[in-house]
Amino acid sequence: MSSNNSLNKMMIAHHRYQRIKTLKRMKKIILLSCAILLVANLLFGALISFYGWCNVAMSSAVILVTGMLLYLTDTIYLKEAFKVSLIVMFVIAGALEFVFSLIAPNRFTDNWWLILVIFLLAVEVITLIITNTISKKEWHGKNI
Repeated sequence: MSSNNSLNKMMIAHHRYQRIKTLKRMKKIILLSCAILLVANLLFGALISFYGWCNVAMSSAVILVTGMLLYLTDTIYLKEAFKVSLIVMFVIAGALEFVFSLIAPNRFTDNWWLILVIFLLAVEVITLIITNTISKKEWHGKNI
């Protein structure tokens, strides 16, 4: 019985070690991807004449905020199903927001595309906060 118990402990420790290794790898991938996308976006802004500075600023902000949301989703405690769903949602929403920032007029005032991007980013942040709150309550064994 003692041998079986120590084997279970070893398996749990190995599983935790593998999970930590995977999380560190995911964080590096997220940060590196965001850095590459941001540099490419800035270069496109410098090289393409119709890609205005306002659009570059909007799309850069979308890349940074989406990267931050992905990093936070990977970092904070969430149930795996929540984590996978949020990552997929943030990537799709980030791609949409990026497209919106490309087709938006090159101005900050009276820019409905910018308002739409800000609204979508706010919805993403609120979704992450709600999901984190739900996961914490379930983690601590409290009923919702």
